[in-house]
Amino acid sequence: MKELNIKSVIRIAKRTKIEKEQGAGYVYPNFLERHFDASLASQKWVTDISELVVNNVKLFISAIMDLHNREIISIVISYSPNMDFIEKTIRTAMQARGLADMKQIVSVYRSFRHHCLI
Repeated sequence: MKELNIKSVIRIAKRTKIEKEQGAGYVYPNFLERHFDASLASQKWVTDISELVVNNVKLFISAIMDLHNREIISIVISYSPNMDFIEKTIRTAMQARGLADMKQIVSVYRSFRHHCLI
């Protein structure tokens, strides 16, 4: 590495580990309990938000997958992981599946604003 003038970059943790109960927001019960199979479409959805840096620009990708057939039913890209970004991801998934009411969705998003939506 010295011959090629390559140096490692060490990332320092930005925050300490906080228990879910101590963090802000609403904590939902664990409904899946590690059962990641579904017998019907739209019975179980899972979601993930990932952060990418492309050309020194931070992007956030939010996706929702249906556990019935492992199909990605919604994917949204944003510059900020705000509540509008989350809502757009959910609404896109609902539109793709023909769902009209958010009460049909049990969520893992912890914000109070999202909890009030459903």
